[in-house]
Amino acid sequence: KLVENTSNGQHQITPSTLNGANAVRTISFFVKTDGVSKIGFRNNDGKYITYDIVNNITLDKTLGNDFVSSDLNNGWKKLSFVLDSTTVITGGRIFLLNDAYTTGNPITYSYTGDGASGIYLWGVQVEQLSYPTSYIATSGSAVTRAVETCSNSGNSEVFSDSQGVLFANIAALADDFANYKFISLYDGTYNNFCDIYYGDASNRISVRFRSGAGSIINMFSALVDIRVFSKIAISWKLNEFKFFINGLRRGINTSGSAPTGLNKLDFNQVSNANPFYGKTRELQYFDSALTDA
Repeated sequence: KLVENTSNGQHQITPSTLNGANAVRTISFFVKTDGVSKIGFRNNDGKYITYDIVNNITLDKTLGNDFVSSDLNNGWKKLSFVLDSTTVITGGRIFLLNDAYTTGNPITYSYTGDGASGIYLWGVQVEQLSYPTSYIATSGSAVTRAVETCSNSGNSEVFSDSQGVLFANIAALADDFANYKFISLYDGTYNNFCDIYYGDASNRISVRFRSGAGSIINMFSALVDIRVFSKIAISWKLNEFKFFINGLRRGINTSGSAPTGLNKLDFNQVSNANPFYGKTRELQYFDSALTDA
């Protein structure tokens, strides 16, 4: 717990020194308010970002991208932001800011603390990535995350040969739309598949269907922010293909054969291409084309 004292000045914590060559980096940490609702981060090169934790608003910045806030249990939030590739992190400070703060470099902002207000802070993490991952416990040295896998993901007896629904409650780690991210149900080839993917354009979710190496049915829709969880559902059967986001139908096609021989569900495209770098809360399959309701 970081508590402001009663002096008139800056109220801050200084993390350990960081070293490394220029690279895109993400800083993330877990925070909970206890009287202080605004915070700031300032890098040692003078760039900064300030944020209203309660209202999820970036107040001022000369550093990187806006904070991404994820609500957790009991008032905790995970905050993260991405630095640009030209910024070298050699160190930094996290500042407490009172309600009167609106803009400006936090290292030049002073106020008189009350000796009791503060924040809870845990799990500060720096990564050489353009998006945040989950917390990795470290002690004195860097740690590389082990790859995550999905097993027991079905066979031809599980999946219907004429119709179905695939549902996913997902979010991307970053809006890097040149890097495609697929969740696919297919027959082991590029001939029969249904898939959901991020790519093609900024903040876009797309879906596709293909039967017997025929033409591909495409649908897509814009999202406000693909880093925020959305519930995506696709439904297919003969001459009826549908696409839903958060319960609203975004696309329909009434001509085409349903994919056949589906026997595998994967967090990637066919042949292990374009893996799904993202967050998944739910992934469900139904062996019949459900009604819109």
